[in-house]
Amino acid sequence: MKKLALVLAFLFAFVSFVPGSLAQSIKGVKKTAPKTNYNLPYPGILPDHPLYFLKDLKDKLRLFLTFNPEKKAKLLLELSDKKISMALGLSNKGKLRLALKTSLKAEKEFEKLVLFSLKNAELKNNPSFTSKIKLAHDKHREVILEIAAKAQLPDDSPLLKGVLGQLQKNSQLLKKL
Repeated sequence: MKKLALVLAFLFAFVSFVPGSLAQSIKGVKKTAPKTNYNLPYPGILPDHPLYFLKDLKDKLRLFLTFNPEKKAKLLLELSDKKISMALGLSNKGKLRLALKTSLKAEKEFEKLVLFSLKNAELKNNPSFTSKIKLAHDKHREVILEIAAKAQLPDDSPLLKGVLGQLQKNSQLLKKL
């Protein structure tokens, strides 16, 4: 029985590795406050799912195996957007602390994207891509502030400080792009 579960887990990981999977073709999530005109991708399974670690492993593997700078930047943006979409989904389920932790991970992924784009002249000088990154950042800020308002944590909460601090750091980095 354990062997069967292990085989199924690995099969799931490799099947979901295929680009253009059905989960990636679903566009957007339900918006609660349509202030920023930017659609987040479908998040798939959320971090509260027992098999989430496989999805995380698959994403890290995809990132590691992507060598083209443009494709790597687009993948970083997609992963960041999916994580913020996951945070929104967790927030809608009432799991606000996990939503904030996932938001922090999304913003750290976003920071990797901005730093990668700053180092790559092709990406830095591509106005359509940089404007997409800035629009994504606005959407991330909107979602994070919505989750923070729902969470009603004290202002001195380390988790809230961490998320808002990372958001501010990304805003400063974007000014250089």
